[in-house]
Amino acid sequence: MEEKLTVLGTKSEQMGQTLSRIRTSLGETKQSLTRITTDRDKLSRQLATEQAERGKVEAELTALRAERKQMGKTLSQTRASLDQTKQSLSSISAKHDTISGTLDQYRVTLRDTKQNLASVTTERDHLNAELKQAQEAQAELSKLLDQAKSGADSLRKDIAVLKMELPTTLGGSASLQALQNAAGKLAGELRTTHRMLRRKPDDSALKERSHAIALAIAERQLLVASATGAGGLYQLRPEDTLAMVALRFYGDGNQWPALYRANDHVLENPDQVIPGLTIVLP
Repeated sequence: MEEKLTVLGTKSEQMGQTLSRIRTSLGETKQSLTRITTDRDKLSRQLATEQAERGKVEAELTALRAERKQMGKTLSQTRASLDQTKQSLSSISAKHDTISGTLDQYRVTLRDTKQNLASVTTERDHLNAELKQAQEAQAELSKLLDQAKSGADSLRKDIAVLKMELPTTLGGSASLQALQNAAGKLAGELRTTHRMLRRKPDDSALKERSHAIALAIAERQLLVASATGAGGLYQLRPEDTLAMVALRFYGDGNQWPALYRANDHVLENPDQVIPGLTIVLP
């Protein structure tokens, strides 16, 4: 656009120079006409005294008139060319105004484009920041997912182990014999601990161990009760016997054999029960 304006300016300058030369030429022509008129008057005065040269002067005068006529035509053409030049200048000025308006529009558009570009750049930066946060969040979620998967695998293993310890009535796979054997093993440890406590009744560590084993037996006996459909559990007291327990729950002390048969996996002798031992109530 600037190059077009420069070309238009150059053309306008050239036209101005041409117009100046034309005006100079017109001035010179006028001066020539003045000199011709003076010469004509001089010839007219000399005509009376120089009859011999009349023909020559008339010929010259005719030639001068013809030249003046030609110069008049040239002047008319020059004026017409000048009018065309003025029209061209007017057209060029109109085009210049149009181009200036278009240039102003381009400048406004360029300004708006720069503003839009700044806005888009800012939005892009915001989006990049959000994308980075999203990627960081995704990485954190992936880490949490991996941890969750690891935890799920651990839970599956724990569930598998737990199923092996639960009876089929609770959704597990442990047999009644396996459950009774586990409870019987703990009962053996409880008897050993009780014997040690009779020798060391003030040993707090032994007391804590005895209590922990008794709780473990209760948990195992609960599984045995679930597998056998027993009515409940009972933790033996120091003064209890199987007959007393049968009398308390069945109203008949002679029902103690049923208690023994349901708990022979944790009882070595029906006449020797261990305080703290949990038994199944069939």
